[in-house]
Amino acid sequence: MACPKWPMVIAYICVFGYTLSALYTFTGLVGWHNMGEEAPMVKDGKDADVKDEDPDFLPIDNEKLLPLSHEDIRFYVSDLVSDIIMTMISVFLVMGLKKQNYKFVYPWLIVSVIDVVLDLFAMYWEEESKSEIVAFLIFIMFIAAMWYPVYKQYKVMRHPKVVVPETTKMAVYPTGEFVHCTSTMATAPVQEV
Repeated sequence: MACPKWPMVIAYICVFGYTLSALYTFTGLVGWHNMGEEAPMVKDGKDADVKDEDPDFLPIDNEKLLPLSHEDIRFYVSDLVSDIIMTMISVFLVMGLKKQNYKFVYPWLIVSVIDVVLDLFAMYWEEESKSEIVAFLIFIMFIAAMWYPVYKQYKVMRHPKVVVPETTKMAVYPTGEFVHCTSTMATAPVQEV
């Protein structure tokens, strides 16, 4: 039995999206680009850190790296861990859909719900602009919309309909009873083995 295409497309989108998010967060933490949108500190009309920059410490885009506070680092590390977990769970989703094994699909359903709830709580406490909040809510709605086809496929895999062809149906009778047949063949008592 082949998997319908929408849950599989959703699974590949999840793997791709969470992998990109994890790579972006990782490269920002190791200093390849600026993570925050904070403006550099300015003193008396000049940059606070006006020095000769070592080219080895410049990011790829040659902009000056902004320092991250401990709170920012904690936030980005937790985001990185969350993205790595969601990437692994999404790989399990792909495997479960390909192999028609509901036990691999179930963790994605549970962890993605937990991820969305935690992201909504984090959004509540963070101070973001209205455009960022709208973009984030659209992303959350997209994730929530992905649950329906995956859950529907999970239910199909969890409780499959067993169809027995008419030609293979066999009656099972308790030992010692007579079976009266309406067809042309007569039956004898069932013998114990």
